Amino acid sequence: MAELHVVEDERPGMLKEIDDGAMDLIFQAIQEDIYSFPIKSFIRESISNGLDAIVERNIFFAINAGAPIENYFLQRQDNKLLKDSAYTPEYYDTKYLSSNHKVEVTYREGHPRDTISIKDNGVGLGSSRLKGFFKLGYSSKRNMKDVIGKFGAGAKAGLATGVEYFIMHTTYNGYRTSFMIFKNDYENITPQSESAKVDVWEVKMSNGSVSTREIYWTPSTEKNGVQIDLEVKKHNKTLFLEAVTQQFQYFDGKVSLRTIDDSGNSSTDTLDATPEYESKALLIPKYSTYNSPHILVDGISYGLISWDELELERRQGKIAIKVAATDVDITQSRESLKWTEKTKNTILQAITTARLEAENHIASLLTIKDTADLLSINRLYGSLGKGSGDSVGATFSTFLDMHNLSPSVSVQLTKDTAVTGYLSAPFFEFLFNGLQIKKLTLSNYQNKTKINSSRVDNFIELRGSKIIYADSSSVGPKLVAHLLQKWNVDSLVYVRPFTDTNFEGSFPVKYNKTELTAKEVRDYSIKLFKKYGDLFIDDYDVIYTEEKEEDLEKEVEVSKETAAHIRKMNKQILYTIHTDIQLDYSLDFSFKQVRIPVKIGELKNTFSSDREVVICTGSYANLGRMIEVSSIAFPKNPVLVIYVAQDVVHHFAPYGTLITDYFRTVNLQTGKLMIGKHIRNLNTWRMFYQLLRDYPEFSKNTPLLEAFTTIDIQQYKELRYNAKDITPKDMIKNGGNIGNAVLDEVFQYLEGLKVFQNVVQTADKDKIAAKALELFKSDEIYNIDAYDETFITHIKEEFERLAPIRDILTLMNENGDFKASKHLIDLLITTLNTQNDGNI
Repeated sequence: MAELHVVEDERPGMLKEIDDGAMDLIFQAIQEDIYSFPIKSFIRESISNGLDAIVERNIFFAINAGAPIENYFLQRQDNKLLKDSAYTPEYYDTKYLSSNHKVEVTYREGHPRDTISIKDNGVGLGSSRLKGFFKLGYSSKRNMKDVIGKFGAGAKAGLATGVEYFIMHTTYNGYRTSFMIFKNDYENITPQSESAKVDVWEVKMSNGSVSTREIYWTPSTEKNGVQIDLEVKKHNKTLFLEAVTQQFQYFDGKVSLRTIDDSGNSSTDTLDATPEYESKALLIPKYSTYNSPHILVDGISYGLISWDELELERRQGKIAIKVAATDVDITQSRESLKWTEKTKNTILQAITTARLEAENHIASLLTIKDTADLLSINRLYGSLGKGSGDSVGATFSTFLDMHNLSPSVSVQLTKDTAVTGYLSAPFFEFLFNGLQIKKLTLSNYQNKTKINSSRVDNFIELRGSKIIYADSSSVGPKLVAHLLQKWNVDSLVYVRPFTDTNFEGSFPVKYNKTELTAKEVRDYSIKLFKKYGDLFIDDYDVIYTEEKEEDLEKEVEVSKETAAHIRKMNKQILYTIHTDIQLDYSLDFSFKQVRIPVKIGELKNTFSSDREVVICTGSYANLGRMIEVSSIAFPKNPVLVIYVAQDVVHHFAPYGTLITDYFRTVNLQTGKLMIGKHIRNLNTWRMFYQLLRDYPEFSKNTPLLEAFTTIDIQQYKELRYNAKDITPKDMIKNGGNIGNAVLDEVFQYLEGLKVFQNVVQTADKDKIAAKALELFKSDEIYNIDAYDETFITHIKEEFERLAPIRDILTLMNENGDFKASKHLIDLLITTLNTQNDGNI
């Protein structure tokens, strides 16, 4: 719901007025220049008005059935802004109101131009409301609580698309009339007839005179409603259709899109795909034109989240975050969000909500035979997410770090006391404060075996670990080595009570509002680990003789058995990396190879950073070098390519991505074609460079772009500089000595990714399946994130906006004159688009 602030006391000061000579400019500013993306804005405003009309109709039905008026209306008239928006039951007549809840959009191909129509079956425009429709700022909805629009300007957004006029038809209480609406005036175009009804209006004419006009209405059997008809230049067809599917894909079938071609063949998209998951705050669609987190403001899609603008960590996942217009800052045109602290805080809150909902969703999937087994709950929870067969969980795991999620659990500490908490660090400390819990590993130094121990202080470290518990037994290197070999792991967790024999635990401990004695909590913890741990050491019959177990930190001589096991556990394998990649003046690259030995048990720590790791065998060395060379253009997204022998790939596989999978792998649970981050970057770079070539008059002049566009100029300059202003293909070819055949195949594949993402944006399931089958030999794919859509689309839109004044920008480029007002440049562009169809 939009929020409108009104002033309580209208102060009787000296009135500001609009100069009569500037009235045309004011109309142009409000109706046209306010919109940077006029097609999207026309679609958004027109469909929103239709949805609001249907909401108003349903509100009347509810009130007419006995619901309190105050549930739906503020019922304020203490301000001039609210004078036309009180509840007026006499406006409605149930005989003429429809039960159709859809706004119907029809796109019809024609000659010389196409037409788009937007029709609702709401309450219609009649009496004083129809007169108000033609006034800028008029709104009958400002007192209503559950509608989208309130500002009284959006109904005129059609004029911003460059047309001379649009047509509005209204049906009200059995009669229909139509108007042509121009920039500064309007005309009734319903002809006089014997059956027509006539209203006589006293109106102000465009020349300033006052006159009377007869407004004719013809009888109609249609229910009340409004229809907007707008001419469309044929080359803008895709933009209009995408504006509908992108912005209104989450309205549960309340918007339908019908397309009719030249031959009269039609197809309808009901935009009613059932989401895989929906709550008050979030929505996970089955199909979506977006593949990254995006914002829904009052249900309307406002595009991708700008993580860089918010200075937040970039997240993935086709999650739609639902907010109200009151929760974020929106531009006056209602086209886009302002990335302010208010918006940032809302997004942060949404991420927190997503985290809680993800935890609850994953926790609901848990099937535990023994609900008292907290260790199994913890362990099973950590195994869910990606690859679990649950597509919602998989999406959540893409958006969040699943390994850090903490499900809510209920723990029966005593017969009479249960505590509910998240499997978090504070809950861990409360439950296990009376125990020492350590992670044990072995190392070998100067023919000595040593136990290394580190404190465990959270549930996450217990999830993948074997757990041994002892009331009194100590452990030494031989026992640890034996158990590591028995379970084929490289570490284990050792739990035992603190050795303070005087511990009575009578002092109170508290978690939230539950208070117990420390002894009661420790007794619960001891029973838990003794019963549900992997091994109770005190009862374990060791299969070898050990004269004396030593303290954890004490070294002992290595026996042959232990030494052999240590060598096995710490087996060294090799991988190769390229360092000091140098680019010379002729664009040739040199590589310095470094072979690195690593212990299998240390692989996890070796490759545990945020840097992407790509695993490459000799068969794909050229592709590996290609990734390395092209990654120079994206230093903020580093990638580490390691070259390994085929027989040791399985050791490295858990810590990176095989190069073949990096180019393409399909998640069968989500239907998503997964590609590596850098493949996505490379595709972005390829499209970016093409835009530079398509608009040579101004694309390389960053001061000019900074002056006249809203492009993220820092990101723009960084990509240009890092990519050396040369084609990606030339840079990679010279650098990696890669043959043309390999390059052609790779770049053809990249083009296929781009094409498929564009098809996905249509939300046409049949087209998506057909194109997926053609490109990737699988019709199960319906989702992909193939390039930085926000970055590329915004640059393209800004370049297209400047295109009509290429010649002027070329002159400004030569003179370096960027002092002209951005507003005047926008005005010039709009004028040229309108008068000359975009040609100078």
